[in-house]
Amino acid sequence: MKETDVKVNLIVSHGIFSKGNSIEGVDDIYTTDSFRYVEGINCFPVGDYLA
Repeated sequence: MKETDVKVNLIVSHGIFSKGNSIEGVDDIYTTDSFRYVEGINCFPVGDYLA
């Protein structure tokens, strides 16, 4: 996909990211803070969406 200049996003419900937050070929990572907040990753606060 990188050869076609397509932006690649990784969207996961939660992640530990114990080996860092850089994944080859992925431009942006999106997750929730359901496990913990991760610096450098776009984290959405779960509490805002729970009733």
